[in-house]
Amino acid sequence: MAINIHTHRECPICGTHESELICPIDFERIVDSLPIHYDIVTCRKCGMVFNDTSAQEADFDRYYSSLSKYDAQNIVGGGNISATEKKRYQRIYNFIQPYIKKNHFCVDIGCGQGGLLATMQDYGHDKLLGIDPSPHCVELMRNNGIEAKVGTLARLPDFDNCDLLLLVGVLEHLFNPQTDLQNALNRCKDSTYVLIGVPES
Repeated sequence: MAINIHTHRECPICGTHESELICPIDFERIVDSLPIHYDIVTCRKCGMVFNDTSAQEADFDRYYSSLSKYDAQNIVGGGNISATEKKRYQRIYNFIQPYIKKNHFCVDIGCGQGGLLATMQDYGHDKLLGIDPSPHCVELMRNNGIEAKVGTLARLPDFDNCDLLLLVGVLEHLFNPQTDLQNALNRCKDSTYVLIGVPES
């Protein structure tokens, strides 16, 4: 029998709070700023499946800016330059290469340490911008000669009219995906290519 619940979060698609519980998840305590209990729910109105939590967007912002695991080396998805990640970046670059030119302005939001941008740099692309909430990741990119700024999809630093917008491993982390994605798309041209990558189920 379905268990109906009133969620902490509103549905990120339609804004309602009425959902059906799919399963609860309890994690080990990693940081004090985030709860350990989450409910995976499906919205009764639109069917969206999402992670319900008592945490607020500001709690996750603090985690990703100062406590994120993506600052560490050899973390899959952290934007580092490990051998495993290099293969992944190469596959992504092979996919986007037919659509971009060397003088195109390419922006990678939520890029961690900037491994994908470093791969593009190796192929002669020099109009690159990495945006990440972690000041440490931004510093690492700058040390590697890549322009980088601190920011999130919800609070983007200044940039305009990019030719390629990269959102790889980002959307699944968003508290307000529709609003945040629109915020980024507002910085794009009609001709901008947008690459979105999310984990497989």
